[in-house]
Amino acid sequence: MLKPDATPSEIEELCEEAMKYHFASVCINPGYVSLCSSLLKGTEVRVCTVVGFPLGANTSEVKKFETEQAIQNGATEIDMVINVGRLKAGDYEYVENDVTQVVQLAKSNNALVKVIIEAALLTDEEKVKACLICKKVGADFVKTSTGFSKGGATVGDVALMKYVVGSSIGVKAAGGIRSKEEAEAMIASGADRIGASAMSDSYFRTEKRIEKIKWVVSKRQPSLHVVFENIHDPHNVSAIFRTCDAAGVPKVSLVYNVEKFPKIGKKSSASAYKWIERDKYKSVDECYNQLKKEKFIIYASSLNADSKSLYELDFTKRTAIVFGNEHRGLSKEAEELADERFYIPMFGMVQSLNVSVSAAITIYEALRQRSLKGQYNKSEMTSKELKKLIDEWAKK
Repeated sequence: MLKPDATPSEIEELCEEAMKYHFASVCINPGYVSLCSSLLKGTEVRVCTVVGFPLGANTSEVKKFETEQAIQNGATEIDMVINVGRLKAGDYEYVENDVTQVVQLAKSNNALVKVIIEAALLTDEEKVKACLICKKVGADFVKTSTGFSKGGATVGDVALMKYVVGSSIGVKAAGGIRSKEEAEAMIASGADRIGASAMSDSYFRTEKRIEKIKWVVSKRQPSLHVVFENIHDPHNVSAIFRTCDAAGVPKVSLVYNVEKFPKIGKKSSASAYKWIERDKYKSVDECYNQLKKEKFIIYASSLNADSKSLYELDFTKRTAIVFGNEHRGLSKEAEELADERFYIPMFGMVQSLNVSVSAAITIYEALRQRSLKGQYNKSEMTSKELKKLIDEWAKK
């Protein structure tokens, strides 16, 4: 993702997709290398960034500095742009030195180098010369395009580049590849890697993935709802989202009138956040009125004199479960306006649990009761509702 207006959230989504579809690497602008390195730590996906991008007209010293900084920030692949003007002028010594500076520095730090020759601007003779230089100095790949010039990858360019470099280095086809058929044509012509940023999401929607989506959607429980009241810690919020997703809770309500809703990280929530709908409210009263309008019984987690044991409650009905702040617990309003208050039995010296643990225990008690009653065996949604949700999820 090399567009100038890429946001951190889009970069996080890119990394999530890369892990999901097992991409070789993500390619991002230098300013996002540290973020990607953190998000992809411990995965098989490599972090790639660009040097001398997109014109290739920086000095060799600048390209070398960019490479050094990128590697320090966590990059394991460098896509450098060749100096196109110097190549076209026949100054091959300059071009060779320019590429060598980056290749040697990267190699000494165990990073791969792909050299973008911007084939759309070159004659066939110039393409051949560029590939020979890259092969000579030990680059790992030659790459067709930046995607920012007048043309992208073509089957002819890929075939020519592969013919020149042979099996000694790889060829990456990038720029304007928008379909499965185009990608397959590039591979047939000799491409070892494909730049897939322009491809439709449909390419990655495998039959296996669609079947999983259908199965998960069929288990969703619209009659089971969770409410967060001013839960502060993003790790707690993320953990509860994961539990909700695992138990088939399709929607949660967020009441945040004291705390700010925390920033949710993709890794900590294991992407569960995007599979769950969220309604936001500024007051408990507003939230509860909506839930009661939808015929939910509201159970509030609170240790009061009239609280019942968790195991005395019936979660097979239309149930909304409310959890409060880590330190203050639920507000007085949230407790008093609930239909029932409950506690989790404990027999230790410390009579409290982390809110995410409490939520997991409670939600899984609901799952247990519903499973025994067979509520996960038949969807609560109509066929029209199921189809709509499946279609929405297939695009995520």
